[in-house]
Amino acid sequence: MAWLSGGPYYEISLLVPTPRHRLVNAQRWLTLLSQTPWDIRIEESESQLRAALHQYAEGEEDSPEVHTLDIRLSMDISGKRKARLFLAELSPWITKVNFWFFGGKEDFSQMGLKGIQEGDKPHFRRFLADQMMQWEALGGTIGYETDIEDLFEEGPLHASNSFQPNQLSWLQVKQQILHGFGWEYCLIHPQKWPMAGLPEVPPGALVELTR
Repeated sequence: MAWLSGGPYYEISLLVPTPRHRLVNAQRWLTLLSQTPWDIRIEESESQLRAALHQYAEGEEDSPEVHTLDIRLSMDISGKRKARLFLAELSPWITKVNFWFFGGKEDFSQMGLKGIQEGDKPHFRRFLADQMMQWEALGGTIGYETDIEDLFEEGPLHASNSFQPNQLSWLQVKQQILHGFGWEYCLIHPQKWPMAGLPEVPPGALVELTR
């Protein structure tokens, strides 16, 4: 039985710096998950996790192949719920990190899936803000069936030496978040992602946008 199946999916998504050594940093990232207050558990056997990590780390650093890692999790965000952690290396400099959750409003008890009510969503926003710090992220989004990669109008990205996050402007981000399908929330770290047109915020603060 699939860990998460059906949908819709509620997606928390971040852009983070691509590590120089994939395997070492993937292991470090998974260790960081256990150090959060969200009671995150990796729901993979030791052998499954080892195989997934080594598959993610394989290949040349400059390969056009998109290196991915997909890990089953459980965590407590306004209640115990299943999740998946998905990493995709978009360029030698940028990796996408997604947390996927069941996004239906009602619980789907036959599959062990907990629904998401409006009152739960502030907890997910706090989780995003925490992960922005943990992963040293450039920016993060929350939405239904959409992730931070979809902010780029040219569509889904592929591993490319030419991809640069700064090709995106704040005006483009606003248009997507406020008018695009599925979006709910966005955080941008202005020092790590100094895109054109960002509003000024106090030092250390994040730029926030809510639909």
